[in-house]
Amino acid sequence: LGQLESEAGDSKEPDPAQDLIMEEDLAKNQYPAAKIGAEKEKLAAGKKVSHMMEFITPEMFEKYKNMDSGGAGKWTIARAINTGVQHPLSIMGIHVGDPESYDTFIDIFKPCVEKYHTGFTWDEAHAHRTDLDVDHVKEDLTEVAKGMIVSSRIRVARNLAAPFVMNPNGTGETRKAVLDMVRKCVEKFPPELAGKVYAHAEMTPEEEKKLIDDHILFKGRDIRQAASGYHMYWPEGRGVFCNEDKTFNMWINEGDHLRIMCLFQGGDIKGVLRKLAKGIQTMESAITEVTGNASPIAMHPILGVVTCCPTNLGTGCRASVMMELPRLLKKLGLHGIDEVCAKNHCQARGSTGEFSEVTESACIDVSNRYRLGYSEAELIGQMIRTANLLGQLESEAGDSKEPDPAQDLIMEEDLAKNQYPAAKIGAEKEKLAAGKKVSHMMEFITPEMFEKYKNMDSGGAGKWTI
Repeated sequence: LGQLESEAGDSKEPDPAQDLIMEEDLAKNQYPAAKIGAEKEKLAAGKKVSHMMEFITPEMFEKYKNMDSGGAGKWTIARAINTGVQHPLSIMGIHVGDPESYDTFIDIFKPCVEKYHTGFTWDEAHAHRTDLDVDHVKEDLTEVAKGMIVSSRIRVARNLAAPFVMNPNGTGETRKAVLDMVRKCVEKFPPELAGKVYAHAEMTPEEEKKLIDDHILFKGRDIRQAASGYHMYWPEGRGVFCNEDKTFNMWINEGDHLRIMCLFQGGDIKGVLRKLAKGIQTMESAITEVTGNASPIAMHPILGVVTCCPTNLGTGCRASVMMELPRLLKKLGLHGIDEVCAKNHCQARGSTGEFSEVTESACIDVSNRYRLGYSEAELIGQMIRTANLLGQLESEAGDSKEPDPAQDLIMEEDLAKNQYPAAKIGAEKEKLAAGKKVSHMMEFITPEMFEKYKNMDSGGAGKWTI
């Protein structure tokens, strides 16, 4: 059996949700003309395509095909566009393997970045600025919105500066190096942030179940991310860090090297930012102490925080609240709520994140849409304004909502007028005469009985009527 298992391992089918599978032409370093051409036709017909598909050209591919990024990731144009060619429904459709990729392949990255991050221009005048100061968030949640918020969360993406290698073209060893460094860093955390690192390859079944139940563990299975190389060498080097009360957590090597996040129950989004800012500063100081690098985070002079996916450039920040919006969801649907959010530079997602649907709880994840072109304080302000608007719309939708027969009291039309429902009761009396079963009330009620009682109540505290 051991021999057969070894032989079977040599011919296993790649898993598209975890393994890197190169598109057939790109694997040969050739321009995938047929697939890209089909997407260009959709674009010409007014249909949506990924940003990469919109801007890539045969000439651009030829210019870059025999060069790499010049960074530690040795990234190529074929690797960069593989996700978008394999999965045309991607929004961006392009990834990087090192910070240098953005400048080396600027002809394709610049239009994609500017298209996604509406209002941003790739030049020095619009260079990213970081602002994690909670006092610079001028907006406040209304009491109405707060009453609908289940939880508040802010997360930021960070990649470590060289010599650490970004994950899309990293190895099991480069990922382990990141995990080992994080373990050393968290030993230096103050009590408020102190906690434990749980490595995916080492955690017990009990630890895994607890982290899943607490919605902290990531799975490492996604077809779009896999096509960029995120999930190679799974589960080597992957892990999560949680402080004691699980309000400050980190994902390690999920995609970017670090996803640093803070989560509170309820609507204290400013409290979340305050704790997150302290956590980021503490982590960066610890990395400097461990590595000796005074600038430990990969940064671009114009694009700000460097991330594997261009959608997270700039702040790398996603500020979100989970809101219960049952009436608005019934009235507009998730797509309609997302359209409201989009007009205010935000987005609505299902209960479990991107590409997910809404669960029975009717919870909507509301967050800032952009990461680049605004500071963190500005993005959080945009999210707060949008949450306030949704709270107002939810309240207004409640004034004209349809009654719920499984929850609301709905009086039968005749009974609502205190009249005997002759037609309905008569139909049931006919069933009874034919030997069919009816309710006991239907068997014994009569018009005379109803007339006797209709203008009186029970005489008790309930003031009950017939």
